[in-house]
Amino acid sequence: MRAVHDNPQLEALLDEQATAAPRGPVALLTPPELHEEFRLPPEAIQIVADLLAGTISDLEAAAALGKLRTRLAKSRAVLEP
Repeated sequence: MRAVHDNPQLEALLDEQATAAPRGPVALLTPPELHEEFRLPPEAIQIVADLLAGTISDLEAAAALGKLRTRLAKSRAVLEP
């Protein structure tokens, strides 16, 4: 809205406000919508694919997923303050 101090007509003022804040003044108070996406690392997908294809055993898949989890936890610890 402009910083001009005059006496505009009420309709002109409301039109100007509607242009500046189309969803109204309450929209400025609503929190933004945030979404978190969960994605499996490509390594985990490959381990599961190998398990389902029968190229690795259940025990090998469990061990590989455990190693991957440990490696990912360490890399996250480095990134977090």
